[in-house]
Amino acid sequence: MSNSTIGSSYGAASSLVIVLIWVFFSAQILLLGAEFTQVYTQRYQSK
Repeated sequence: MSNSTIGSSYGAASSLVIVLIWVFFSAQILLLGAEFTQVYTQRYQSK
């Protein structure tokens, strides 16, 4: 393999890793929002 091929492979792999990290953090934010909504609804629904 030449250096340009190795660099291109690392570039593609790093792009995939960045997308996976972005999806992970987006899912965490979504789950945090759902948890907050559930707690808020349970706390203030009875009033």
